Amino acid sequence: MSSGTKSGNTGQGPVLAPRAKAGPIPFMGATSWTWTWTYMAAGGLVAAVLGGPAWAQSAGGFVVGDSAVATGIGLPMVGALGSTPGTLSATPDGPGRYVPLTPAGSGAVLPLVGALNEAPSAEPGVLHFTPIDTNHLPDAGGPAASQGTLSPAWSGASAVAPAVSPAAPMVEARGEAPLFGAPPAVGGTASPSPAGLSGETGVAPALPVALMPRPTPVAPVASAPARPVPAPAPPRPDPLASGESLVEADSLTRDDDLGVITARGNVRVVGESRILQADVVTYNTVQGMVTAAGHVVLMERPAPGRRGPEAETSFADYMELTGDLKDGFVRGIQVLGGSGTRLAALYGERSSDAQSQEFARGVYTACASCSGTAVPLPTLTGNSEGTRPPPPAWQVKAARVTHDEAEHNVIFHDAWLEAYGIPVLYTPYLSQPDSTVYRRSGFLTPSTGFSDRLGAEVQVPYYLVLDDHSDARLDFRYTDKQNAIFNGQYNRNFSRGVFSFGGSLDPYDEDGSAQGYYESNGTWHIDPVFRARFESGLTTRPVYLRRLNVDPKDGGDYLTTRVALEGFGERSRGSVESYYFQSITEGLAQSGVPAVPVLADVSLMSDPLWSNSHVEGSVNSMMVRRPGGTDSARLIGRVGYEVPFQDGVGGAYTVSASVRGDAYNAWDQTLTSGDTYDGATGRVVPQGSVIWRHPLVAVGDGYRQVIEPKVGVFAALPNNNPDEIPNEDSRVVTLDTSTLFLPSRVPGLDRVEGGVWTAYGMHYDFRGSKGDALDVDVGQSYRVERDETVFKAGSGLENNLSDIVARIRYAPAPVLSIQYDTQLDAETLDPQRHEVRVTGGTALASGSIGYLFADQTTTLDGDVFTDREEISGWVAARLSRRWQATGGHVYSLDRNTSVRTNLGLTYEDECLRVSSLFSRDHSVEFGIEGGTSFLVTLTLKTLGSYTFSPGLGLGDNPS
Repeated sequence: MSSGTKSGNTGQGPVLAPRAKAGPIPFMGATSWTWTWTYMAAGGLVAAVLGGPAWAQSAGGFVVGDSAVATGIGLPMVGALGSTPGTLSATPDGPGRYVPLTPAGSGAVLPLVGALNEAPSAEPGVLHFTPIDTNHLPDAGGPAASQGTLSPAWSGASAVAPAVSPAAPMVEARGEAPLFGAPPAVGGTASPSPAGLSGETGVAPALPVALMPRPTPVAPVASAPARPVPAPAPPRPDPLASGESLVEADSLTRDDDLGVITARGNVRVVGESRILQADVVTYNTVQGMVTAAGHVVLMERPAPGRRGPEAETSFADYMELTGDLKDGFVRGIQVLGGSGTRLAALYGERSSDAQSQEFARGVYTACASCSGTAVPLPTLTGNSEGTRPPPPAWQVKAARVTHDEAEHNVIFHDAWLEAYGIPVLYTPYLSQPDSTVYRRSGFLTPSTGFSDRLGAEVQVPYYLVLDDHSDARLDFRYTDKQNAIFNGQYNRNFSRGVFSFGGSLDPYDEDGSAQGYYESNGTWHIDPVFRARFESGLTTRPVYLRRLNVDPKDGGDYLTTRVALEGFGERSRGSVESYYFQSITEGLAQSGVPAVPVLADVSLMSDPLWSNSHVEGSVNSMMVRRPGGTDSARLIGRVGYEVPFQDGVGGAYTVSASVRGDAYNAWDQTLTSGDTYDGATGRVVPQGSVIWRHPLVAVGDGYRQVIEPKVGVFAALPNNNPDEIPNEDSRVVTLDTSTLFLPSRVPGLDRVEGGVWTAYGMHYDFRGSKGDALDVDVGQSYRVERDETVFKAGSGLENNLSDIVARIRYAPAPVLSIQYDTQLDAETLDPQRHEVRVTGGTALASGSIGYLFADQTTTLDGDVFTDREEISGWVAARLSRRWQATGGHVYSLDRNTSVRTNLGLTYEDECLRVSSLFSRDHSVEFGIEGGTSFLVTLTLKTLGSYTFSPGLGLGDNPS
């Protein structure tokens, strides 16, 4: 094999020597190899044929003279054309200087993609060039001026480098078009095109997105307006033919007698599926074996034009591989997984036929290697000679590690789990999925604990993958007091919906009977307009949930079963639902809990009419059944008209009128007189209102403020709540700033507000330029006549003049907000309700503290809610990069006792997570105290989690 030659400096200036003669050689089973070997002389630069955009940036630029001959160097370039098609203008910049390519006016290096034309320059200082197809460049990276390169052949790739005349002035090539105008074409021919930088047809094809320059502020040039960028071209085929490989090296020698080819210095071998890098690589053509030594790296090669998933990379001192780089022996191997896992071994072997890898004396961890401060290295005599990196937080040491690529398993034989270098657990066999597995059926890490409710317990979970769209988890739980408990959870995703089911079964609890519960929910999108939903929850006995410390997902007093069909239009919505409730609260009898077989509701609104007015209508129907008590059915229809307008002096009005017709049927309805009523009744509910507001806006230097007075007048038929109409959804009246201007301040539909009344209030809003804000609402109402049948004591509306309600929201900075809601007696200004909430937070800490006081109030049914006063708060703080603390507490001031307490502390790094949670529930229900719990969860990332309770006789159960 001939070698390249290097020309010395003859006094005529820097000279670039011609490339060595190119020729095909057999290598690693390849059908043919085409190689080129280049030298870089003093003062000159050769841009390698293997360049891509990254290589162009590393090359930086090149030197040309006004008499240089450009003859087709495969110069990697990306950028814009000059104003003259197919040219780059050149400007003298002084002799002997190294000048980079720069865009006009930007001062930054202009990266380009293309190839110099083989034809000489038409005139000094002008370079004609034609692009090469960069999609067919091999996947290789490295310096553009590599002194020795091996590359596959493609059209126009081989060339003779131009010589630089010492007498010629140096020039700086400057692009005369904006940097982000139309990109140069790719895929053109090797001959110049009269249309400039284009293909044979003169039409510039699209430049792939991956090769386009990143946007950088550049002064636009009027002479070359930007052109639209076409869509990116589809991925091109792999430039390497089947069975071929690509080699780069500083030097290459061949011994024909031994049949050995040796590449030395920055060797890079690109195969069909793998890339090999090393200091020295030899290929035995007789045995078809490759040996690599010195800083050996073997990595997966993604498919051309695609970004594949992160694959593993192997590092070693020495490798012996087959010609296709798929099988072989490795000494001193270290494997870095795509998910950050690490495996090191004394040696390893891989067999593609068996689809397995074997490692001897392996060490596996997900922790970052060599982290922390080095520790002394102990010797047999007890002396310290040198240092070693500290051990990771955890690692698995095994006599043998097997990676079954067919089953995607990593198996450890005779393994020890070490924590900070200390062995803590031995297992003869340990198996886990490799990083390519998203999920798999199998046993999860067991958990143990102790609690007053359940006693000592152990829980063994099993995860089951049913198919690509569904999975399940089955837990066997044995407790000292409740015996065996079976828990389960099933989840499934459909193309148009989801379904979930979970529950628990205790065949023989501490009372000697079978107990259980379940909760389920699902959603199905029928089409873009309609969807079906359901949720369901039932238990055999409420005390069973208390013993297992299970709360409904909504935290209410009931387990809810609901089925619904919903529809949504542009200005309409409708639903048909059914409800069933099961009481799980002590003292709330199931016989008094209603079931709702039918609840239908439809709302319609017209398109905007005159003055942006609109007509709206609604229909509501409900049927209620009880095991013991009142049954009822209702049908309500309403139509209304609303028109907004302005008076021309800043005032805005909203006038509305509506009429409603109600029809009821009741069975076993208890009247105020004590009699029982069965029969039908109805009513007509006309309503009307006028609301006026006048916003006043002031804008100053760094602020904006709005003052808006608001007055509303409302009228409806008085005394329009017959005793024969049962009350199912109008229970508790709440007066605040959000309900003050409603046409009826009574919730629900069974009770309505009648008579004549007016409401008035003031709104103030301030916004500062630094994120500070203040929002104030205050208001009151006046009724011409009292309505004691609807507004009971404590509602705030029992007198003609209502209580004063206010809400103040203040944010002195974006990280802090304060909200205060209050209800004050109109005569004495005594507080009937206070609620304060202060919330703040940054990236390091956040928290909230609140205070609530509510005076005694009476429901419409005559039930009395006593005073309530409590304080609550929570905080979450990041103590350091890896430590986080949380806490929360609720204290009842009226009962002078704590309600709930939670404290948590968590440590997390790249491979380990340890979380602890302390909680205390002070409630007592069904004779069972809430108790205290302390849980610790240890998670070894990629291995599993373990949850346990230290067994301190605490009153809550681990879960």
